[in-house]
Amino acid sequence: CYNITSVSLPKGLERIGDYAFTNDFYISSLAIPDGVEHIGKEAFAFINQITSLELPSTLKYIGEDAFRSTKNLVSVISRIKNPFAISDNVFANSTWNDETQLYDYSPIQATLYVPVGTKSKYMAQQGWTWFAAIEEGELREAMVHGLKYAYNPEGSTATVIKDDSYKKLSSVNIPASVNINGKSFRVTAIGKSAFMSCYNITSVSLPKGLERIGDDAFFSVNLSSLVIPDGVEHIGEEAFAYAYNMTSLELPSSLKSIGEGAFRPNRNLVSVISHIIFPFDVCDDVFAKESWSDATQQSYYSTNEATLYVPIGTKNQYTLRQGWTWFTVIEESERAGNVSAINISTTNCKNASFYNLQGLRITNP
Repeated sequence: CYNITSVSLPKGLERIGDYAFTNDFYISSLAIPDGVEHIGKEAFAFINQITSLELPSTLKYIGEDAFRSTKNLVSVISRIKNPFAISDNVFANSTWNDETQLYDYSPIQATLYVPVGTKSKYMAQQGWTWFAAIEEGELREAMVHGLKYAYNPEGSTATVIKDDSYKKLSSVNIPASVNINGKSFRVTAIGKSAFMSCYNITSVSLPKGLERIGDDAFFSVNLSSLVIPDGVEHIGEEAFAYAYNMTSLELPSSLKSIGEGAFRPNRNLVSVISHIIFPFDVCDDVFAKESWSDATQQSYYSTNEATLYVPIGTKNQYTLRQGWTWFTVIEESERAGNVSAINISTTNCKNASFYNLQGLRITNP
């Protein structure tokens, strides 16, 4: 029932059957009322627009794939005080693998909020650890100096989340911390779709201490340059996609993952400075140039004419990793760092073994 945009469930409801709302793409939030004990298989699977979910204390069973591939989830509030084991795929993201003809599962990038004193219980039960983070306490929202934050009063961190007022902004300066009701919270994440399609934004300043940038966070924002600060570990899918005027990009050494299409189509990129010493595989469409073919009525990818600057001593590693070779030019530069300048002390290392960046054992570091 693709036209459904909201669902209101009544008190007194006890069971939600298998496939009850699967593929209802336009539901954006969902609160399961107290009293529900059973949620069936794939009951809410593949609801791509859902960003928030509440689970009642009365739940006793959640079926396989119940919330699978709800890839835009930002927060799940569970009021279950005695969590039970669930399948790993209940909250997992899934991607179809043409080679194996099976789904590949990956952890969800949402935060799970649980009752105070129960985090260790959730960590010990199967299925609940597929979240990016688990925090004790309730999730609340607050508007501070023009930005909206989601935060847990019992915690110490806050996430910048979406608000319609952002459409009027021309620049965004995200602080390292925010004061809410007299308490300071570190700003560690930018939520999914937070500034999506805010076309007037031409500049973004991101703080040290930021750890995650969600899917579509700055999708179709009019940026010309971007510096991702050190400390950021994850950049989500299409986080900066269709920022057509972007000419320069700088990536920190702390990065561990970059989602599909994070910086596509990259038409005007001139330079990318990567401080990553140990590069990891990324999808081909992260840095590839994307164009449209009228003949095939499909997008196609080609190499990017931008220059990728990498730390001295790491070029060979980048050429061996998927996605990075879509740059036509890869150069080692002091601007990106100098691995060969790292000093290794061998004091008290009689039994140590040493390896170079290619993984070959060496006898004299």
